[in-house]
Amino acid sequence: MNNNPSDFKGEKKLPVESVSWYDCIEFCNKLSEKYGLRKYYNIKGSDVSFNTGANGFRLPTEAEWEYAARGGIKSNNYEYAGCNTEQELKYYAWYYENSDEMPHPVGQLKPNELGLYDMSGNVWEWCEDKYGENGSYRVLRGGSWNYYAQYCRVSYRSSYTPDNRVFIIGFRLVLVP
Repeated sequence: MNNNPSDFKGEKKLPVESVSWYDCIEFCNKLSEKYGLRKYYNIKGSDVSFNTGANGFRLPTEAEWEYAARGGIKSNNYEYAGCNTEQELKYYAWYYENSDEMPHPVGQLKPNELGLYDMSGNVWEWCEDKYGENGSYRVLRGGSWNYYAQYCRVSYRSSYTPDNRVFIIGFRLVLVP
């Protein structure tokens, strides 16, 4: 993309944040092109549609995100990604109580049952789904480094307008099979 929009930069593997939903889907298309895959998104300004049969990168649906955060077929039905209590959460997630008010490099804490890191905490993650009465918002999941534990629960959802760029919001990708 030729630039890093993040408010927090460094040589470490920090999650990219301060990206809009539109930034994320543009990135998905460019990454798909780079690897010779068919782009998932058709983008014309703020009008976005999907390519049926695409095999490229995309954002997860909210259901896919939650399934992965819960541990998929290996799920132990935890409250947070990888654990059940706030006392344990500090070993799995960067959140208000342990983050020192900043995001941290990916993979420093324990993963969930599927080996996925930072599904709870660190940065909120954009999902594919629309939200709200007129669908003018997009779903965010996972909580962030500056939110309390209750917002890091696997079942918790938030939302923003898709053009919003905030230092607590990042993303995770899915590769279409």
